[in-house]
Amino acid sequence: SMVQVGDGELWLGGRTGVERRRMSDGTLIERLPPEGGSPGITPRSEVRTLLRDPAGVIWVGSYGSGLMRHVPPLPGLSLVKNDLALWRRFGDLDVRSVLQLQDRSIWLGTQSAGVLRLNEALEPVGGFLDGGPQRTRLGRIAAMAQTPAGAIWLSVENELMRVDASGRWQQSIS
Repeated sequence: SMVQVGDGELWLGGRTGVERRRMSDGTLIERLPPEGGSPGITPRSEVRTLLRDPAGVIWVGSYGSGLMRHVPPLPGLSLVKNDLALWRRFGDLDVRSVLQLQDRSIWLGTQSAGVLRLNEALEPVGGFLDGGPQRTRLGRIAAMAQTPAGAIWLSVENELMRVDASGRWQQSIS
């Protein structure tokens, strides 16, 4: 995964954690490794998705560390933690995609546990595990996008699904 930060910097996520590189020549600025360091400071496994929100915060979704964020001008990443009992139904928090909606809430698309919705205070406020007219259990949520009109498109396995901001199914395209 990759996200552009400002005019001259790229953040790259992958099996080696997160790398910050200069856009002009690819020079490494900083590496946040997948192992080591203080717990909660660096991703502890593969980074699957990066998102830069309108405020400049970098959101990092990973397998193993769940959701992290970088809030400029603070250094490094911080692990987003809340009431773990509310997160347990989402398994190991294998975060495959991150989307910030127009209302500033955050949606986390997971490998096998549907979508988890967080409010602006990053508290879990809901989610959904199934969708479509037959309420089929959702698989891997690879990507998400919101239209200017507010609908949310989800890339789910081999299907494209449209839901409203509450997660109610509206349309599927195979």
